[in-house]
Amino acid sequence: MLDAGNGATVERADGWTYTEPANVTDISPAKGQIGTRVIVTGTDLLAGGSKIASAKFAGVEATITSSNNTHLEAVIAAKGDDTTGTIVMVSDTGGVVTSDDDAWEYLDASSIGDVDPTSGQIGTNVTITGSAFYGGGEKVVSVTLNGEEATILEESDDTIVVVAARGDAGEGHIVVTSDTGAYAYAENAWTYIEEGTADDNGISPTVVQFNTILTIEGANLLGDGTEATSITIAGVAVAEIISADNDKIVLRVGEKGDDRRRASVPPRVIVSISLPDANNRSP
Repeated sequence: MLDAGNGATVERADGWTYTEPANVTDISPAKGQIGTRVIVTGTDLLAGGSKIASAKFAGVEATITSSNNTHLEAVIAAKGDDTTGTIVMVSDTGGVVTSDDDAWEYLDASSIGDVDPTSGQIGTNVTITGSAFYGGGEKVVSVTLNGEEATILEESDDTIVVVAARGDAGEGHIVVTSDTGAYAYAENAWTYIEEGTADDNGISPTVVQFNTILTIEGANLLGDGTEATSITIAGVAVAEIISADNDKIVLRVGEKGDDRRRASVPPRVIVSISLPDANNRSP
């Protein structure tokens, strides 16, 4: 009913409906850091509106990815001044839904402290140490080196060992992401070097047997390492590394199985080279 102040009134039957009070029933996870994906579950979260327009976790605005009357999905954007606090959701009508006090807890942000080595190519083993890599979760699910997804060999909350994928030469960031979406970021912490390659006609001779002296010529054959500690040809370890540098490797061919058969070496034979600091593969 509208009262004009002069005694005139305007009234409309059933012109207003009170919605049921909103209720937050679950927050998963209830703690996290920048990048953590959070699902808030409850009833009447839209407070009569069509969507949740903003959500703050302990006073800090989060990025909303989806919302409906029973769920809010958001990504934590930053850590505020307070470690714990309420979750406040505001609908597009201005309705406000508030969780219990201290329903959300900020964890210390993940951080990358050291990277060894800081450069390499495809096949390089890289050890990353730091803190809180799990970000409130249970495991590390992704590591990128200059934008390229690396293969995770070992992972814990403070140490990760990965194998570099193929990538274009250049400097870029390292990003470690946990199963909650929380991430650690190190700016320009990894450099892809030019990938080691054998020249098209750089393998001589191309037909070998046990004890044959084989020469491989190319570029960056040591893959940013200092020496070659082992070499295999088609999966067979060589008998001896006579000399090795970035431009030329001379070796003595090993036995293949129990016999000493002759074999053809294709011009683009793949040679695996283990380095004391990198464990690279140089095609």
